[in-house]
Order: sequence, then C-alpha cells, then structure tokens
Amino acid sequence: MKTFLSRWLRRRKRSGVIRPELQRWLDTAPQASVRVIVRVTEDPQSCRPAIESMGLNIHRVFQLVPGLAVEGPATAVLALADQPWVTSIEIDRAVHPMPKERDT
Repeated sequence: MKTFLSRWLRRRKRSGVIRPELQRWLDTAPQASVRVIVRVTEDPQSCRPAIESMGLNIHRVFQLVPGLAVEGPATAVLALADQPWVTSIEIDRAVHPMPKERDT
C-alpha cells in the first residue's frame, strides 16, 4: 500500500511538470534513453551538478528561456520532475522554421 501511495503522490506532483502522455511513455519504458527539454526556475548553470548527478547528459543550456536539453534514462527524467526548480519537461524535437511568405 505504501509503495502505491508514494507512486501516486509522485505522479500527482509531476502532473504539472510532465504531460500525461509523456508520463505514460516514460513509465512504460523506464530504461529507454530519452532526450528532453527541461525548463527551470533558476539559472540553468546552477542546475548542472544536480542533473549530471542523476545520470543525465546535458547537450545544451538555454539562457533566454531558462532550461537545458538533456538525455538519459527515463527513470532519471522522472526523478528530475520531482525537483522543486523544474517547471516543465517535454520531448526534445527538431524544430523547422517556416519559410518566409513572399509579398505579392
């Protein structure tokens, strides 16, 4: 019972940080390596040691919108979601700019 309750409480806390579909995917593949964008409330550089200590590799640090691009096991990403300085976690996807519209 205690294990179920602690898992339920962690999921409830994470619900504002991780979208439900990503949460389900991470839960079903806990050892999968995933790339995510982590947005934080603090200076991203100050979060580096904690993130790296969880076994996650940092690929990029963003300053304009405080965050980091990280990669590692799904279990580490789920643990990261429990940190008070993490505001959101989303899949790191390629972004393609829209072509400029020509004046007609």
